[in-house]
Amino acid sequence: MSEGKDDYLLTRAVAEFGLKFAEYVNEMNPDLWRRAIDYAKHYTKVDGIEFRDVKKEKSNDTYED
Repeated sequence: MSEGKDDYLLTRAVAEFGLKFAEYVNEMNPDLWRRAIDYAKHYTKVDGIEFRDVKKEKSNDTYED
């Protein structure tokens, strides 16, 4: 397998794991989920990337950022 393909598969696997883990946390502990979003928004710095809670934006939840 080529290095580019390996990188793609690794990135895909990490993204899939992150998504499934986040879904589980959100389902099992919504308060922890909100704190994790705040943590990501404040402590993850990648140029051009902004972390947002899309579900909050869609449903107009009332928790504070």
